[in-house]
Amino acid sequence: MPELATQLLSRVGRLTQLYGPTETTIWSTIMPLQLTDAAAPPIGRPLLNTRVYVLDAQRQPLPTGAIGELYIGGAGVAKGYRGKRQLTSERFVRDPFADDGSNMYLTGDRVRQRRDGMLEFIGRADAQLKIRGHRVEPAEIENALLLHSQVAQAVVVGHRDGDHDALQLLAYVVGKHGATPSPELLRAHLQQRLPASMIPTLWVPLQALPLTPNGKLDRRALPSPGALPQRAHVAPRDALEHQLAAMLQDVLGIEVVGVEDNFFELGGDSLRAAEMAARFPQTFGVELPLGTLFHAPTIVGLAEVIKRNARTPNDPLGVLLPLRAGTPGTPPLFCIHPVVGLGWSYLTLLGQLDPQWPVYALQSPGLSDPQHRPESIEAIARDYLARLRTVQPQGPYRLIGWSLGGLIAHAITAELHALGEEVELLAMLDSYPHLEQAASLPESENVRASVHALGLHLAPGQPMPTTVAELASLLCDHYGLNDLPAVRQLLEQRPTLLDDMGGMTQHHLHLARRHRPKPLDQDVVFVEASVRMTSGGDDTVWVDYRPQAWRPYVRNLQLHVLDSDHHSMLSSAHSATLSALLHAATTKAAQRDGSIATASDGVAEYA
Repeated sequence: MPELATQLLSRVGRLTQLYGPTETTIWSTIMPLQLTDAAAPPIGRPLLNTRVYVLDAQRQPLPTGAIGELYIGGAGVAKGYRGKRQLTSERFVRDPFADDGSNMYLTGDRVRQRRDGMLEFIGRADAQLKIRGHRVEPAEIENALLLHSQVAQAVVVGHRDGDHDALQLLAYVVGKHGATPSPELLRAHLQQRLPASMIPTLWVPLQALPLTPNGKLDRRALPSPGALPQRAHVAPRDALEHQLAAMLQDVLGIEVVGVEDNFFELGGDSLRAAEMAARFPQTFGVELPLGTLFHAPTIVGLAEVIKRNARTPNDPLGVLLPLRAGTPGTPPLFCIHPVVGLGWSYLTLLGQLDPQWPVYALQSPGLSDPQHRPESIEAIARDYLARLRTVQPQGPYRLIGWSLGGLIAHAITAELHALGEEVELLAMLDSYPHLEQAASLPESENVRASVHALGLHLAPGQPMPTTVAELASLLCDHYGLNDLPAVRQLLEQRPTLLDDMGGMTQHHLHLARRHRPKPLDQDVVFVEASVRMTSGGDDTVWVDYRPQAWRPYVRNLQLHVLDSDHHSMLSSAHSATLSALLHAATTKAAQRDGSIATASDGVAEYA
């Protein structure tokens, strides 16, 4: 379709795209196409007498930029399927947004609404895949691939290798004008647009896509993937390199690995890096920091690190977890965990941060001690402060916190100020204070708001959680903790780990609900996800999802908007942007003048 749109536009000058299912009398939306839209054409806006809704699993409206299911209402909606009462009741449902009692049609198509009001088609709801705990839309990856100048057609599917039980993403690519873009080139292209969980692991170049006699894609005729295209292949040369190659083949689910092949170019990510690190002690008798693969991503580099055996043992569930040693004398960056208690998400920053910066993750003691139940966010802050001062007794300090971690980082800053210490950097990623009435609201209301705010997906027919315990379980499932190989390995040593993490998550949610930040004389770098969180109704019920909500509690708030949703902020696609913001905030050039202003580059300051 994109290639056809480009050809037609070059010949006729004007082209209009119409979208609609038969059940809504054929056409429902319209989009006059421009050449700039041809690579991934939106389906446009509704026609006259037509209403379109982007709704979640509970049929509640979603904010701009969020992906949901498309429902269509209005004069064109049919009465139903003749002689198929059950199917009619499933697909034609009452329109709660219409005053006339009419029905709306559930299309089964996944879409999102752009800021200009245009609808973008993402894919079919039944085509979603779950990759390492993340729900993935193959069509969204295909659309991103089609934006590359060398790609004419692309198909992305889920693939499960016979020797590797994890579902992987497989991309079939047809190049333009006979070109064969390399997987490395396309990975780099996607990493600028998509989170790591949406980067295909396997790639198959094709001259053309197989089609059925009526011209549709014949998915059953797509060839099975072979070995990944390689640069000049160098085979393992000694026993250690052979062991590492076997480990990489198992972790990544690929057949051939050269000693100079890059772990991340082969499809590795922070979760699989954590699995590799978890295997090192048993296989090689050495424990390495989780960030090792970011500095030594090849078999040659890893073998050298293992031979030096210069690392100190690190418990992956430790409270103060070293991610990188850095240069002695350089202030470390302390990264505070989100609600589930793990700090592994910050691994993605290591490849972009100044290599001189030491980096530590602060993780919940509840990961190691199931009985650990601090009484407040302030108590957590005092505990973490005591631990981080064992490696940095004096300031200036650098802190970053994502989600719940932002509340804790702010509270640690309050403790440091009380001691007369300087905080050079306080960065908060999509972290918002609870309102006073949140503590007095019924638990079920807070839980419902949390589900909407965090964008948690409920399976069709799955009831809305009503207790914090049910919410904690849903959070653990959403983050894919059950699917993490490193967690599965830890479960062999401690079978109750996931249950303990669920209880700890539940306790963190209770503490956040009761927490009231203290006003600080402190500048804050605040990074907001462009897909803004919402409580799914009255946004003022429990949390004010605006960065300005921090204005009573800080001196200056420097706002940066990241083209991401809440859960993807620490994906590798955004690591360069986040690292640049952290670097800038620690230089004199980034000092703020305390005025209220907005800037054209997407940055705003609030005093």
